[in-house]
Amino acid sequence: MILVILGIILLLGIIGIFLYNSPRVESEVFSIITGVAGGVFMALAIVGIIVSTCIFCVNYIGIEGDIAEYQAHYDSLIFQVKNNLYKYDVTEASTRDLVKEVQKWNCDLAEKKANQYNTWIGIFIPDIYDQFEFISLDDLIDSSEVENETVLPRRITGAV
Repeated sequence: MILVILGIILLLGIIGIFLYNSPRVESEVFSIITGVAGGVFMALAIVGIIVSTCIFCVNYIGIEGDIAEYQAHYDSLIFQVKNNLYKYDVTEASTRDLVKEVQKWNCDLAEKKANQYNTWIGIFIPDIYDQFEFISLDDLIDSSEVENETVLPRRITGAV
């Protein structure tokens, strides 16, 4: 969508420059205004295309490394949750830290999955996040063990 808008702005710039140089335009003021507006539109479009190209390069070059990093992080969290590694610590801090880390994973994944299909910015975000799953907090904490209600996320029901 952004690239379409940049294309329209570039087209307007070309039309403005064309009208500026056109011998059919009788008004000098109109000719100057369209020429200046056309030049500004073309400059904006060119800057936008350069910025978009840089964003593409940053997001898509090295994507294999990003996938490997996300997969390793996901596997690590799943291993900790499934093998109850947090229960061998005497303190409850490790459980809280793991819950926070799983919540951060789930929130980041939800944001990235939503953004990759966003109409405005989706083209800049690679479609790699569908291969990852959310980590259930039900596997992490048994409800009978929870004494403090604030450890688990509260569900928003929509009712106020």
